[in-house]
Amino acid sequence: MKSDYYHHPVPGGPAVSIRRSAGDAGRWDLWLEDTLICGGFPNAEEAAFKVNRRELPDYAKTLLVGIWVPPEIHSWVEGPPKLRQPEPPAPVRSTCPPRPWKPAGFTNRS
Repeated sequence: MKSDYYHHPVPGGPAVSIRRSAGDAGRWDLWLEDTLICGGFPNAEEAAFKVNRRELPDYAKTLLVGIWVPPEIHSWVEGPPKLRQPEPPAPVRSTCPPRPWKPAGFTNRS
């Protein structure tokens, strides 16, 4: 059974996906994360091929600069991409000035 949703994960980058159009079940749309790039492809295979060949409007080509996707739809992953885990926050550095260290319990009794 064919899927209604294909995606190609881009390591460290946004997910590119091909989804069945919400307005016309016979058409397919190209998405970059949650942004609709362009639509109206007659099938998912043609959408994958045209995205790979960059046979897209100029604004879509600009959004996809530096992103490669395979031309064959069977090389894409079926279903929506897994949500990316947010990066852990950077450690907070203290702004306190350095303090001299004194060993506890040591006293010089001469």
